Amino acid sequence: MNLFIAFLFLLPSSTYITGDALSGGIKERCGFQNQIERAYLPSMPGWPKTLTSHPNYASCGATMTDLDGDGIMEIMAGSTSGEFKLWDIDGNIIWEKSGLGMIQSKPAIGDIDLDGEKEIVITNRTNTIYIWNFDGSNHPGWPAYVGETSGLKSPVLFDLDGDDTLEIILGERDYPKGKINVFKQNGTLLWSDTLDYMCVATPAVGDIDNDSIFEIVAASYYSIFVWDANGNLEPGWPLTIAPAGGMSYSQPTLVDLDNDGNLEIAITYYDWNLSNDYLGIWKYDATTFLGWPQDLWGGQSYGTPVPADVDFDSIIELCDASSHYMNGPLHLFSSSGTEEPGWPFYFSGFLEGTPVVFDFDDDGYMELLVANNSTPGEIYVLNYDGTQIPGAPFDVQGTFMVNGATVGDADGDGDIEICLLVTSGTTAYVNLFTLESIPYKGYLAPYFSWFHDIWNTGWMHPACPNGLSLSTTRAVVRAEWNKNQEPDIYGYFVYRSDSTGGPYQKLNTTPYIDTFYFDTTVIEGQKYFYTVSAVIKAGTESYLSLEDSITIPASVFEREHTTPCLNIFCPTLNRKFLEIKFTNLKAKNNKIEIIDITGRRIREWNIHKSSGILITKLPRGIYFITLNKETILQKVIVL
Repeated sequence: MNLFIAFLFLLPSSTYITGDALSGGIKERCGFQNQIERAYLPSMPGWPKTLTSHPNYASCGATMTDLDGDGIMEIMAGSTSGEFKLWDIDGNIIWEKSGLGMIQSKPAIGDIDLDGEKEIVITNRTNTIYIWNFDGSNHPGWPAYVGETSGLKSPVLFDLDGDDTLEIILGERDYPKGKINVFKQNGTLLWSDTLDYMCVATPAVGDIDNDSIFEIVAASYYSIFVWDANGNLEPGWPLTIAPAGGMSYSQPTLVDLDNDGNLEIAITYYDWNLSNDYLGIWKYDATTFLGWPQDLWGGQSYGTPVPADVDFDSIIELCDASSHYMNGPLHLFSSSGTEEPGWPFYFSGFLEGTPVVFDFDDDGYMELLVANNSTPGEIYVLNYDGTQIPGAPFDVQGTFMVNGATVGDADGDGDIEICLLVTSGTTAYVNLFTLESIPYKGYLAPYFSWFHDIWNTGWMHPACPNGLSLSTTRAVVRAEWNKNQEPDIYGYFVYRSDSTGGPYQKLNTTPYIDTFYFDTTVIEGQKYFYTVSAVIKAGTESYLSLEDSITIPASVFEREHTTPCLNIFCPTLNRKFLEIKFTNLKAKNNKIEIIDITGRRIREWNIHKSSGILITKLPRGIYFITLNKETILQKVIVL
């Protein structure tokens, strides 16, 4: 446990105010017999904000992301009174809308038309899908009117056909038989199919059978359905798992539990015949995964199963709860179906929300954060062994209900912010909490947002990169790794440490698209430890790759450099011209590249002869010459 954060939560607010924090510390909570001092999380300046909520329907689904690419996140939420608001980091309204109908879902956010700007996709409870551009204007072709969408489920985005634009996937409640609709970004209906009863949960999307064709997974009140990207039912599906009815609002979670390359389908459901709720897991071919289902010990559950390797044993655990059970349990199961030591954890009141997973206290381990349904409510933060962190639970204004938080570095200063909405009566509170000086580590946040990511895919990915290798020449380290196979990879982060296991420094602030990186900030004689992570376009970062290390040799004076096959010459008086003379190349196909200091490829030549001369003009900067991506042959400084 980080001592700083323990100090933050256990002292009165009058003795601790951070640069980010507006408030935080201790308050008195009155009970029938005595008064108990309770902690609460500090807020960013200008927060919380409020929305009007319907008295009979709690609001949910506040989230945050960087919409305009400036490195600072915007915060957004809708309400069951028909409002939707977009705020900047300081709590100023960028734009707002009203008269939308009851909104009771989390937005999906992505660049659906490949124009470089993210759009916001949201549904109301009745029959409308809205898509707004960053400035609040309607995206062409939207809104669209469909059947009954209902609440507590959200739209999903994914590129199903490989054209880089995003399709919109939506489940409709539509009594007595629900639907799945898939739209193109321009509003055209791509396909639609009918379920055997109402569709009451957010769909999920992923390549469950590892055939490079993406499947959509959805649940009716009775059954699980799986379609391919073109709307054809996959073999073995649908599968009826609750013959008497009882599917919940739980999104199916797609995760590879046995490392065979295929995705398992995990879902929470209620069996009216047995009056119990369960967490069930099925393989891609509709066969039951060994060790499942597991009893959650209560009535109908609304939480979505959350997978994460919280104890770093290379085995994924799954977290799930029984919702309709006063002071009921939150479970943590191993992938084999056994309860983890120290679990379940018993909450005060009811629990209908879904946890997010991240390193809350900078102890190098992942914690689970979720709030209960009390009013005022409580935010619980649990360690991997089922214990609470010091100071928890933290008070919050109202009930969480069927909901989830989003965490990240919202203001770009490196520390953690938590976006979380609760409802009290007719007021919904959109909170933006801050954990100043506690760094946000994306590689320890595998489930940073409700429904996994900002596209709401429900697919546990990306995998961590593999094949990391290091080489060094002239005080430059080249890191290389294998390309991830997921199609929605945004790029990679490279991390470095002076000691094995970290703490790590992130070397690139934005994801790097290539699978190699040049580190020019090393010191001769120093040993360094490197690791790499992958990031998807929907925001989730992978766990870290296996670490590799290298010791930097003594530096060499700059001089014209000759190898058995290359002579590199940069004239002293006019260095803007670079001459590369090659001879005796043995292979039939060779590639010579010029890379700048950021790792960007500036020039490349495919060579099909054994000798020749290459001449190119370069602007000022530092460059590296490589042959067949294997060796840094020369560092060139252009004045």
